[in-house]
Amino acid sequence: MCPEAQKGIVLKYRANSTNLIINSYQFKDFLIIFVISLTLAFLYIRQAADWYGIFINFQPSLDMKAYLENAQGIINGNWPGTEPFFRAPLYSYILAFMILIGRNLFGIATIQALFYSSTVGIIYLIADRLFNRKTGWLAAFLTLFYGGAFYWIIILHSTVFEFFLASLTLFFTVKLSCLLRSEKNCNKKFILYFTATGFAFGLLCLIRTNFLVIIPFFAAGYFVEAYRNKNITKLLQGFIVIALICASLWTPVLLHNKNYSGLYLTTNAAPTWNYANTEGSDVYNAMVPYGKKLNIDSIAFWEHQFKKLIAYWSSFEYPQNVNFYLFKENLWILKLFFIPFGLIAALFIVGLALTYKNIYNLWSCWAFFFPYYISISLFFIIGRFRIPGIPPMIIIASAAIYIIFENINKRKMIKTLIYLICIILVFVITDPFKKAPIPSYSYRGIAVTAMYKGRYGRAVVNLEKIKKMNLNSAELLAAAFYLNGNIKKALLILKKIESTTGSNYSIEAAYVRNKGSVNLKDINITNHPILFYILTSERRRKKNADIKIYTKLY
Repeated sequence: MCPEAQKGIVLKYRANSTNLIINSYQFKDFLIIFVISLTLAFLYIRQAADWYGIFINFQPSLDMKAYLENAQGIINGNWPGTEPFFRAPLYSYILAFMILIGRNLFGIATIQALFYSSTVGIIYLIADRLFNRKTGWLAAFLTLFYGGAFYWIIILHSTVFEFFLASLTLFFTVKLSCLLRSEKNCNKKFILYFTATGFAFGLLCLIRTNFLVIIPFFAAGYFVEAYRNKNITKLLQGFIVIALICASLWTPVLLHNKNYSGLYLTTNAAPTWNYANTEGSDVYNAMVPYGKKLNIDSIAFWEHQFKKLIAYWSSFEYPQNVNFYLFKENLWILKLFFIPFGLIAALFIVGLALTYKNIYNLWSCWAFFFPYYISISLFFIIGRFRIPGIPPMIIIASAAIYIIFENINKRKMIKTLIYLICIILVFVITDPFKKAPIPSYSYRGIAVTAMYKGRYGRAVVNLEKIKKMNLNSAELLAAAFYLNGNIKKALLILKKIESTTGSNYSIEAAYVRNKGSVNLKDINITNHPILFYILTSERRRKKNADIKIYTKLY
């Protein structure tokens, strides 16, 4: 044990603590935090089990369905086959394992809840390590009640594991920082920590490739630590351990992609870059753009990058695949998770100013967050992309809260007032009260899910919430009205579509009017979207009607 651990010293502010083990109180706190988090997660899963929207996991064209098909292919032994990896592949393998263990959507959500609850506890441990116990609890509180991350527990997506592995990697990097400062009697766990860091970081990059950018920054930080404490030899040995572990994890993926695509990277890298940096690219989402590709040496390119760097700090959870606000609208328990991203961002920015003198102790948080932040901003800003970068933000944000309370206790009211004003100003700038309408594609997605489950009335309700109805939504609404038994409303929608577009919907009108008693033998329904929606929904309803959250996926 290190000297401080032997003496049992608990520092009020201990960013330079070299205690390398989890104390008894830390272990107890971790368990309490884990149990509280898991209890809330179970309540969330239980409520979601009765909501048709959870079956958006099975909707074609979304990431969740792709991950599920990949996982089932792994179990059957026919994935990846001869296709290169389109996405970072780790979650497909994790999902395959969860299907074998959890068997159904409830079981998988439970496993993800266990990892999410562990993440909350890990962030507590990091904040406690760098600061103190109170700061650790504040960090756990901010993490747990940040709804933009919590709601991913029931989604078959990599986000929960990105969050977990990012937190675990930061946890071990902080431990290594302590280790490189420690005395000789603390060196027994040296190889163990470098090994753990190698596995955590190696797996993190297999699920969120952007984190490759932090390598030079952490290498530089560790070098400074080792140089100041005369541990260069041990550091080089540790780097070799990490490099060997990462090489063993990454090589199979790199070689597979090279063999089948000619490139080492996943095949979504180039199209994602093009989507993000074209004249018609959206700052906030991966919408298919229009126009020419922006040249890196053009002013327009750098203006676009600047907009994304600013947009990152918006409090709004920009959706992709699933929509936090749509989930919150339908599941009351999510209203308990009241902390917005903007509050964390405001506390983090003020916290950076309050802790800058301790940057030597907190360099791992800086080196973890800022390179990742820039790597995400080079593409586009989506709520889920920010989640793996949240751990260092929350840790420094919790420090800001702790420092403010310390100033209140010491009756330094002028300083406290200045800090609070700064936090409020930054919070307001993040636009926390933005009431952006839920995008039409989010309502359409949940409506299609409802139709596949035979919940036609709920499909109608969601589609009628779309304020600016485009042709696709209107056609889907007509199909939903028909399937819900409201022939009159379906025909009315058809007439409106005809008058607006000038197109002929006589076949659809005949089908609706005659309640399906129309010969479609010579008709290609793919050219008639309304008929396609009706027939596809009826077919999938018969197939999926009995699928419940407890139905086996394999």
